[in-house]
Amino acid sequence: MASGLAYWIVFCFGHPRREAGARRVLVQATVPVATAALGPTQRS
Repeated sequence: MASGLAYWIVFCFGHPRREAGARRVLVQATVPVATAALGPTQRS
């Protein structure tokens, strides 16, 4: 059901290189997308 609201899809990656690869693909997304990468002290 359409609500008229815009929803963002958010991805968080464990490494900046993985985020960069995802951004290259997600640039063609038809919905708003945000990405982030964990810093070295945030990785488990």
